[in-house]
Amino acid sequence: MSSKTLNDLFTEYLALVTPLQSEATIKSKVSYYKKHIQPTIGRNYITKLTFLDYQKLINQLLDSGLKPKSVKHIKDLLQVINKLAYKMKLIKENPLHDVVLPKFDNRM
Repeated sequence: MSSKTLNDLFTEYLALVTPLQSEATIKSKVSYYKKHIQPTIGRNYITKLTFLDYQKLINQLLDSGLKPKSVKHIKDLLQVINKLAYKMKLIKENPLHDVVLPKFDNRM
């Protein structure tokens, strides 16, 4: 079983969901990924990424001033990529289950 990077899995994920989701949703996911995930942990092998790696990324995004709702979207994207890795039997559990986000109220 060869391991894949997060970038590899994102490409596979996109191929699976592009026919099922709107163009706007796909554009949003690609934008979040390219701007916030790819430059930081994208080249890491999925088998090497831990809860701490993901929590540090989330904390960095929040510290950089990104809104909690945007960070939640990024976490959700990472969650589905890891779910794909789990279903492909690349990982034994999804380390994002324990990642914590601050509570927020999106109503204005």
